[in-house]
Amino acid sequence: MEDEVVLYHPVKSASFGHALRKRDKSKAFDELQNFVVNHLSMKIDSPISLQLYEGSTFYEACYAQVVEAFGPPESKCGRVSSWKIITDDLNKAIEIGLQKRETKAMDPFRLSFSYLFKWNNENMMQEVINNFTDSIDQQFHSWVRITISHNIFVQPYFIFPFNPDEPQLKSFIHHLSRDLPFTFNSKYFRRLSKNKSNNGIKYRKMDRNWSLA
Repeated sequence: MEDEVVLYHPVKSASFGHALRKRDKSKAFDELQNFVVNHLSMKIDSPISLQLYEGSTFYEACYAQVVEAFGPPESKCGRVSSWKIITDDLNKAIEIGLQKRETKAMDPFRLSFSYLFKWNNENMMQEVINNFTDSIDQQFHSWVRITISHNIFVQPYFIFPFNPDEPQLKSFIHHLSRDLPFTFNSKYFRRLSKNKSNNGIKYRKMDRNWSLA
């Protein structure tokens, strides 16, 4: 039987992925960090980007705060100023992003960064994962992109090291769901297998009758 694993990744039309359930950004980020600590062995990926968009009543105050913290913008295109943030300054940027601003106005702030990761306690699954690492980072096979703006958004690329038909797959997903700060959507699960013609990765839809239930 062909080796397969399962991928969870929202479609291109959902470019920011999922908005976190909690509307309070500080509480939402705490919930996200709880999930990260409990379930992921990760590292911060680069680049880390910060952008400020003119046109909000909060732009000037936010711009002054960001310049004080990180210096003048590295580039400006039209009404958008951009910075590249080093890893050591990420927490400082997150603190600015989590500050409460009037939700009815456009938030000028957008911070985007990624975690590369593998699941905690994954040693028992490593042999399966190794079959799918030619096109993926050898140590961290999955990633999640986090965007902090008026809400917090996560764009997950989660590889589940189980065959789609294994009962452990749904057990593992339900285990994660207890701490997950967003809700899985069955439409975003896909099958991954090796493309024998070029040793790459190929994607297929889950079986029509597959669901999380």
